[in-house]
Amino acid sequence: MAENEPKRFPFDTGFYDRPDKFHHYTVKSEGEVFEANEKHGSHPGPAELLMYVWAETSDQAVEVYRKVGSHLGYTAPETVAIEESVAMAPPGQRPSAYNVTFTSKEQG
Repeated sequence: MAENEPKRFPFDTGFYDRPDKFHHYTVKSEGEVFEANEKHGSHPGPAELLMYVWAETSDQAVEVYRKVGSHLGYTAPETVAIEESVAMAPPGQRPSAYNVTFTSKEQG
């Protein structure tokens, strides 16, 4: 993978194929990392998780966000911020997430 290519997730999101209907979303929230993930630079504690998602609807984008976050050891709050956005990578055959970014939130 080239250095500037977005990260793709190799696991099955459980959604069906419909590449002609996808919209691009930016999804983020402040939640809790419950399990460290070295590959993505997260460690237990409060954190913000941001990712870009290709999905048919905003509800589906949130489902993908939660599933990917959980897979990476993150618990999102009930409400997450979501907006349609300009894509940095083309859609695949299924709903997908890329450019996952964890930002640690220091407790004060």
